[in-house]
Amino acid sequence: MRRAFCDATNARLARFLIKLRHYQKSLTLLPDTPEIYAALKDVVGKNRVQRVKVYDARLVATMNVFDIGAILTFNTVDFERYSYIKAIPSVGCRVHRRFHLSQSPSLPPRCKLAPYFP
Repeated sequence: MRRAFCDATNARLARFLIKLRHYQKSLTLLPDTPEIYAALKDVVGKNRVQRVKVYDARLVATMNVFDIGAILTFNTVDFERYSYIKAIPSVGCRVHRRFHLSQSPSLPPRCKLAPYFP
């Protein structure tokens, strides 16, 4: 029984990784530049960001540097404090850790996304 569960889990993971690789090909990975740190200090100061919320603030700082106005996310609430950022919810995502690529909302033309892949 345990072996069957592991096989099923591995099969799901393999399918997910294939979809993820396909999705990543459509993204432009942005470089980590010194301007991002300066923008991060500005975002943190203006929005009184603390603790784990700094990770979202870093995404916003990167978006500011590269003139990106929207981000596809599982947690739109995390970006409500940034009125100039459009947080697009990942539709069909029941659990925070699941990633349903086939159910992503369509984006407006010329709308860039900030990548969240290391």
